[in-house]
Amino acid sequence: MITEYIVKNLKENGVLDSKDEVLVQYGLNGLLSTFFSSFSIILIGLCCNCFTESIVFTISSIIILVLAPVDTINKPLDIIERSVYKKRTVEIVTIYVAVFLVSLVTGQFRISWSISLAVCTTSILQILPKINIKKEV
Repeated sequence: MITEYIVKNLKENGVLDSKDEVLVQYGLNGLLSTFFSSFSIILIGLCCNCFTESIVFTISSIIILVLAPVDTINKPLDIIERSVYKKRTVEIVTIYVAVFLVSLVTGQFRISWSISLAVCTTSILQILPKINIKKEV
């Protein structure tokens, strides 16, 4: 596999310690999986003449996967809750991606647009607490 090759080269060149090998390989698997999924979505969007929608959807999906779950001052999440909610987030985004791709391929552009808008809105709502916008009273 590609990640095994990269990890092997990093280890041979002294960039990576043996103790971090499994962790780095896991991270690289996630990174490459996200890259290839994003590339596939953009490629299908390009083939279906929906390039802009596929770009918006891809960026929004990545934001959701990176930022979710979001805790607040009033309801901080512990490690177990973060893990459970992260897994649920990945499952939900995977379903959105599948429905989005099927709707693009079958020409159901209203559905793909709606899903893209929903994912984009969700990603914006997850970014807002990170920006820490304060209301002026």
